[in-house]
Amino acid sequence: MQRSRWMVLTAFVAALGGAACSPGHDAALDTSAAKTGSLGNGDFYFTCDDSVACSKYRNVSKDFPDAVAEGAVFHVQYQLFSNSITLKDNVPGQGYTLATVGRDYLTIGPEGFTGVKAGYGTVIVRTAEGHVVDFTTMKIAKPDAIAVYDLTEEQQGGAKLVTNAGLTMTVNDEKSLSAVARQHQADLAGVFEADWISDAPETVTVGTRVGGKISIQAMKAGTAHLTVQGAALTQQVTITVEAGK
Repeated sequence: MQRSRWMVLTAFVAALGGAACSPGHDAALDTSAAKTGSLGNGDFYFTCDDSVACSKYRNVSKDFPDAVAEGAVFHVQYQLFSNSITLKDNVPGQGYTLATVGRDYLTIGPEGFTGVKAGYGTVIVRTAEGHVVDFTTMKIAKPDAIAVYDLTEEQQGGAKLVTNAGLTMTVNDEKSLSAVARQHQADLAGVFEADWISDAPETVTVGTRVGGKISIQAMKAGTAHLTVQGAALTQQVTITVEAGK
């Protein structure tokens, strides 16, 4: 049934779309992955603010993520080949707007696009008159686990997965952590918002959450368990704090 609906949608959109135009380019969009729309009238660009879940989709030409996490937030931009008009999320640009087909799988709001439920969502570009100029689809996947990364040394060697290994800190140390949704041990794209709780705040305190990221500080020697909850999933990380010199 889902495939049948998709075939109908494809035929419908193709009938509304025009012929592909000559490719253009906007150097300002080089930091994101690009994917030519199914009607060939421009490129879609996928970005999200969580560096761990999104970095692999930057600087890779014509590549979108394999899947976006259900409940995760991300951004889409689109550049028309014909006149270099660039659209972002739900901000109209010179008569064109990005939108979604229905609200079953994808929604769009002030924070960007959100994956609503597992399946395939469609992002369209349309004119003020409602004509479809281009479209692309993306997979929305239901997470089955949460991965926790240490971002502290991200610039030196990449974020470190600490879900099972845990963390060792010294009193007064601070670290930045990120929660990433996973399915079948593969990271899913999109900002995954989770709640972070320390069972020993006198040992490790939790700072303000920003998207899928959190800062923690070691207060005194001991052990604390950091619980991460989101999308009906729970993950725990053990943090050992040493007194230091």
